[in-house]
Amino acid sequence: MWDKLGPELDLEQGKKMIDDLAASGTIWLSFTGGEPMLRKELGAFIDYAADRGMETSVSTNGLHIEKRWQEIRRVGRVKISLDGPEEVHDRIRGKGSHRVALRAADTCREHGIPIKFSAVLAEHNLDQIDYLVDVSRQYETQVMFQPTTLNKLRDFEPNPVRPPIEGYRDAIDKLIALKQQGCREIANTIGGLRHIRHWPKNTGIECWAGLLSVSLEPDGTLTSCKRSPMEGKQRVFPANGFHDAFTQLKVPACEQCWDSGMIDLNHALSFNANTVLALLSRFYRRPARRVERVHMSLPASRP
Repeated sequence: MWDKLGPELDLEQGKKMIDDLAASGTIWLSFTGGEPMLRKELGAFIDYAADRGMETSVSTNGLHIEKRWQEIRRVGRVKISLDGPEEVHDRIRGKGSHRVALRAADTCREHGIPIKFSAVLAEHNLDQIDYLVDVSRQYETQVMFQPTTLNKLRDFEPNPVRPPIEGYRDAIDKLIALKQQGCREIANTIGGLRHIRHWPKNTGIECWAGLLSVSLEPDGTLTSCKRSPMEGKQRVFPANGFHDAFTQLKVPACEQCWDSGMIDLNHALSFNANTVLALLSRFYRRPARRVERVHMSLPASRP
């Protein structure tokens, strides 16, 4: 997907972008990818955003965390992909990747950097829920579950690891049952789990992507959602900055959403009482915040 985009923003352009985001009221900046830890300026971006009052997170497979943790020590949370035990995780992500993920978790815990696990439910790990919950309990954190995409991101080519529907829904039923029994290690709300149980059947949801959250590509292209098609995109660089691009952004009609974090946010903003209460209980120690989030992708052509 990245070959459809232009050159990545350099350090100074990235800082200018963060200035624009801060001036527009952004309070949460999520660095995704690709693999953001391959971008040598990541720590500088995190520090710059933190200095401007933004919360930050990094979504990673754990690469380079062990060696570069000091550069990202001010990040609000590191989200580490984990699919299951070593033989399951490495089957999809490559030999040694499970060890890298858990070493990253150990390093973050040792140095006081908050973590969360992220698990994509696919054909290879539907029977690994107990393992993922147990690991999350060992690290005193949570794991967020979500289904894989039917097609590759922003592509029409079928996803080769999409799970069988019946087995997938059995896995979601198990997550709902565990959640109802009080399992704190599952980050999803029950309402969110019930929604993603419908996968892959299109299930409408009132979506705030493009209004209160957006996705920013490495070259400065702005889209309403990291999973949305590129139509309706707006260029921030070279242009008149984030605010103008944001106000001109076209929000495409979306027939479904399988992004678990976004689903919970959409339910909360649509005043789904159970989801609101669940999210408040998750963040009850934090001060109230306005909801405005940017996902900044860093595929990292500059190791």
